[in-house]
Amino acid sequence: MFFKAVVNIVRFLVWIVNGKTEIQNKEYIPKDTVFILAAPHRSLLDPVFISFGVYPHIFSSMAKQELFKGKFITWVLTHMNAFPVNRENPGPSALKQPVSILKEGKTNLLIFPTGSRHSTEIKGGTSSIAKLANVPILPVVYQGPLTFKDLILKRKKATVRFGKPIYLPKEKRISREELAAYDELLGTYFPSVGSGNRSELCVCSEINQLMFDVKYAAAFKKNSTGKFPVLFFGIAADSFGQSFIDWSMYMS
Repeated sequence: MFFKAVVNIVRFLVWIVNGKTEIQNKEYIPKDTVFILAAPHRSLLDPVFISFGVYPHIFSSMAKQELFKGKFITWVLTHMNAFPVNRENPGPSALKQPVSILKEGKTNLLIFPTGSRHSTEIKGGTSSIAKLANVPILPVVYQGPLTFKDLILKRKKATVRFGKPIYLPKEKRISREELAAYDELLGTYFPSVGSGNRSELCVCSEINQLMFDVKYAAAFKKNSTGKFPVLFFGIAADSFGQSFIDWSMYMS
């Protein structure tokens, strides 16, 4: 396959100039399903080293439509499983196409939630795609080196680190507010994955707390109906139960 052939060739060239790439927590990669790779975008090297880390798995990826100019470049990008997206004015296909790819079950999907290397703001959409395709989100961080100079001349060690996958609830609908909350927490998750200094269980607890806050706010709006106490205790029980399940999973 073209994708794997290119990855193997580039990985061999990188090994010559920089040595073996360190891959941490590769055991977190889901084995029984395709998944979304969600990563911060800080360098042109991000997709290269993420492909090393996730190998032999392959992935599709979004690329700005401006890159698809010329027959040769378009051919290469297409055979590397990239598809064009209008970043300035994304249409329905920005969701439909990645969801369709994931539902086929043949390739995973790489998403940079910040959109570009020049932004640190988490943009929505990752959790929506995960929910629609019913797949987990696998956080991954390429820790560097971030420049070709540091990689080739200074030969700084290249490292890719995976975080524990995030599974969205399958049995119920998730509101837009909840999906936005998951996307927002990705921005918190990336530093913890990258540094390893922050407990991933802590991040899991924060996700549950944020979900609770969203549900609480929705219930509070219905206070005038007289059903607030019932809604409140139902939400509290649901949040506690989900937190316990996640705690058990992360401690196992």
